[in-house]
Amino acid sequence: DVTPYISVASIILQTSRTEGTANSLLEAQYLQKAVIATSGGGVAESLEHGQTGYVIDSNNAEKISEKIIELLSTPEQLEQMGLNGRSFVEKNFSISNSIKQLLAYCHINDSLGTSKHYEKN
Repeated sequence: DVTPYISVASIILQTSRTEGTANSLLEAQYLQKAVIATSGGGVAESLEHGQTGYVIDSNNAEKISEKIIELLSTPEQLEQMGLNGRSFVEKNFSISNSIKQLLAYCHINDSLGTSKHYEKN
């Protein structure tokens, strides 16, 4: 359980050069933490740049430092990004939303599993 560790942080940083879907960023945002991450893999899809945190080029340590200082200097922005992050994760990565997206992708139009393209005989 990472909750106690994330809870004491002001900002969550993820500075890897490559990454798939960044579960740690999703967990941090769900716990209402602003995030700063380097671009690579699925990071850009894991947050809303400027709303829930920032995506920065992995070779730009100066920009990462600037964003850390900016957020720590503006507690209102830090708090708002945390709130935005929670909403972003609930809207885009909840289990119920994932199921709805999968059903829509499969063109399933009701709870019985009938498909628009493949009707049951």
